[in-house]
Amino acid sequence: MVDAEFRSKHIASAGWRWKNVRAVPLAGEDGSIEKCSGMNLDIHDRKLAEEAVRESEERLKSATE
Repeated sequence: MVDAEFRSKHIASAGWRWKNVRAVPLAGEDGSIEKCSGMNLDIHDRKLAEEAVRESEERLKSATE
């Protein structure tokens, strides 16, 4: 099983975007792995939102100290 997050070059915008790749191996009748099935998800907006929340929490913490 693969579940990995990483940044990759986005050709259309010439920038970088966050991706999430999920895949599982598929076994044949003899039990050996024949291929993998998976998906590549664009999670860029979610990662930007998570960073904005972290920064906001840090500012709130600083203000209350």
